[in-house]
Formats: sequence, C-alpha cells, structure tokens
Amino acid sequence: MSVRSSKDLPTSLDFLHPDVVAPLIGKVIGSPAADEVASTFALLADPTRVRILQALTLVEEICVLDLALALGISQSALSHQLALLRSHRVVTRRKEGRIVFYRFVSRPVRRALSAALRDLLP
Repeated sequence: MSVRSSKDLPTSLDFLHPDVVAPLIGKVIGSPAADEVASTFALLADPTRVRILQALTLVEEICVLDLALALGISQSALSHQLALLRSHRVVTRRKEGRIVFYRFVSRPVRRALSAALRDLLP
C-alpha cells in the first residue's frame, strides 16, 4: 500500500467495498455540522431541561415562578437551566417589570424534542 498524506482524499481503490461507500461520498456531514447536531442533543440530555422544554411546548410563554411551581423545582434551579437554554438560543425571555417570561423559540430543538416524545413515550 502506498504512503500518502492525511490531506489526500481516499479514492474508490482505497475502500474495501467501494459500492457500499459510494452513496456516502459527499453526503456525510462534516465536523462543524456534527458538532451543532450533538450540541442540540446535549441540550436534551438533561431530564430537567427536557421537562422545562416540554412544558414550554404547551404554552406560548410562561413566567419563571409559574413554571417552577408547575414543574416542582426551585426558581434557582429553573433559572440556571433557562440561562443555559437562552445562551444556546433555544428560549427567549421577556421582562414585564420584575417578572420574567420565557418562550420556546428554537424550531430544530422543538422538532427533536417532539420526535423523541412521540417515538419514545406511550
């Protein structure tokens, strides 16, 4: 076998089963896209965040106090998770005086959550 640089792309002669590999060429996602998809699933890897996001799918928006009470978690724990979701642009907030309202805005995350809930739960 010849020695080649890691920058060289493989040719059909390099594959053991080129006919199986052919449909993959040019269609396998690259690392940046894979990182973005993995990041989306990482947001859904926490049960508390899943509960928060599922609750947010049921309403247009809700204040932190009401959401914390509905989920049975502390406002502090909820605020921490909402700040993380906000930093990833999954939710947005709106202030009305001292009251903060949150809304679910990320369509890709909403679709991933909806698919998981639909396919995994009875």
